[in-house]
Amino acid sequence: DLSLAFGLTALTRLTFAGETTPGGQTVDLSSGCLCHSALIKLINSLPAAVSPAVLTITGNPGAEALTQDEIAAATAKNWTITI
Repeated sequence: DLSLAFGLTALTRLTFAGETTPGGQTVDLSSGCLCHSALIKLINSLPAAVSPAVLTITGNPGAEALTQDEIAAATAKNWTITI
């Protein structure tokens, strides 16, 4: 199982390496400290998911500032963003 759940309130940045992932993952970064620019870097680094994957960023300071175009970058890689 590649599901991840982080309760790290000190997490200020995270990026992924790799071009593709099998998908089916849930990455829960709720209640973190990710600002808007950190979330953009995170979304841009997401690997393309073969099957749907979910990124939860509820409660991060930059989550509400994401635009539809920024969220669409994740959607194009088969990720759903939960704010």
